[in-house]
Amino acid sequence: MTFAIGLDVGSQSIKGVLLDGDGFERASASTALTMTHPRGGWAEQDPRHFEDGIANVVAQLLGTAQRKGTDVGVLSLAC
Repeated sequence: MTFAIGLDVGSQSIKGVLLDGDGFERASASTALTMTHPRGGWAEQDPRHFEDGIANVVAQLLGTAQRKGTDVGVLSLAC
């Protein structure tokens, strides 16, 4: 059975869901993102935090569902 991962990347968090081939949710996970404000009216984020956050959420999803990355055939990313 092929699984699908859907990720929603926002400014404050990354949320993810793992669906089986029938569309049933097998796991969900999220992780917070950090934002810095170096000056008044400024907001910055380190792109590496997005990479690390996506990796963290995917690892959580696979771990919760006891699946391997090779079980996933679809990855959908919404930003």
